[in-house]
Order: sequence, then C-alpha cells, then structure tokens
Amino acid sequence: MSVIIVFILYLFLPVICDQDSNTSKIFDFEHKQDERSDNSNRSFKLVYEKAIGNDIPAYEMIKGSKKFEALIRNLESTFQLPSQITIKFKSIESLSPMYENGQVIIPYNFFNYYLNFVIASGYGKTGADKLSAVVNLTQFALFHELSHGIIEVLDIPFLGKEEHVVDGLTVLLATRFDIDVVPLTAVEIFELEAKVSDNTTASQMFWGKHSISKDRMDDILCLVQGSNEGPNKNLFADVNAVGVDKSPCCKEYERINENWSRVFGSALK
Repeated sequence: MSVIIVFILYLFLPVICDQDSNTSKIFDFEHKQDERSDNSNRSFKLVYEKAIGNDIPAYEMIKGSKKFEALIRNLESTFQLPSQITIKFKSIESLSPMYENGQVIIPYNFFNYYLNFVIASGYGKTGADKLSAVVNLTQFALFHELSHGIIEVLDIPFLGKEEHVVDGLTVLLATRFDIDVVPLTAVEIFELEAKVSDNTTASQMFWGKHSISKDRMDDILCLVQGSNEGPNKNLFADVNAVGVDKSPCCKEYERINENWSRVFGSALK
C-alpha cells in the first residue's frame, strides 16, 4: 500500500519542483557566479547513483525536485575548498546519512522511510506538502553531514561539542541560502516522530549517532529565529515556546555568523 501511495505522491512532483533556491549573501560575502564546467575543479560534486527496486521512485522524486542542484550552485559560489566533497545519493541498506572519506552519503532508504512516515502520521494537508517536507528534511540531513565534511577538509579544530558546532553551521547555511524552512521542517518531523515512534526509527539511528536532544532542537529553532530573515518572525509563538526571550537568539546567530566568517577566511569566495 505504501508503494502505491509513494507513486501517487510522485505524480504531484511538478507542484514543488518549479522553485529554485535563491542566491543570497552568506557570511557577509556576495555570491559569485561560477562558470567552470569541469567537475574536477569544483569544490562540490553531486552524484545520483542508479536506484534499485523500491528506491527508484525516491531517486526520481529527489532528482526531479531540482533542490539539490540549487544547493550545489549556492555552495559552489560560496566556498573554495582544497579538496572536493562528493554528495552521493545511493541504494544501500542503511537508513542513516553519513560523511566519510570525502563523501556525503544520502541513502534513498532515508527518503523512503520519512516519506512513508509523513504519510502514516498525517503530516501535511496534501501530497505535495508531504513530499516537500521530506525533500526539506533530506536537505537538512545533507547540510548536516556536509558541515562535518567542510570542517574536516579545512582541518578546523572543534572548540566545543562537535554536534552543536555542526548544528550551528547547518542552520547558518540554510538561513543564508534563504531556505529557513529546511531546519524548521526537520525539527518538526523529528519532534513528531519522537512522540509516536520507538528506538528503532531512522531518527534514532541517525540522531543517536549524533546525540540529538531536545536542547539541540531548541538551539536550532533559536538560531533560525535569530537569523531574523524570511517569514519566521513569530517562530517562537508558532512552536509554543512561550516566554522565550528572542534577543539572545539574535545575538547568538550574529556571533556564529561572525565566527564562521573568520574561521573560513580564504575558503570563502
């Protein structure tokens, strides 16, 4: 039954595929158009490996969204890395995205799992809403693992808890690329899953490795609020975080933005 529903959602794909991510400022630097066509000279490479069996609809929906090509364009026009990072979607048994040896691996299984979850949980009003949410969640997972990769490639030491540092960079990239909805959707789905699922879920496998906690999810929401961009000015009211002072979030976002600007230095174009 879930395969049939996934196929029906696939028919809605054009509804969410026409919007590209806008190019915007990041770390107070203007994006520059990158004219290079030789992938070997680029900092990022996107690969969709051939999907197998039930992964085929996921492959079509991920690639058809065109969101990940837009991410690569934004990343490429922002960073100049000493070695290339490959972002690879592939058919593997694991549900957990990972970074290893210069590659970000996003399993089609991860997308399939969460598409089935949002269908079963009643998340979203329409098929397009559900599909868009899982594409956003997949972008968040990509940003998170890619942040690990960028830090490794640039040999940046961790001054603090590694996952909190990566969370900050993940949110910074998403908000500065004008896709605040990516971390917001991720937290929303993970919180929903925590209410209805057990410890065998994909989020436990992914986040268990990364020690996810309510505090970390609150920090992610705070940083999005602190970015003070887009339609999220009433974020805390929307997530029922009553009585939270927004001004520390703005200061924290500014601090993280400034610190990463200094740390990246010449790696920024």
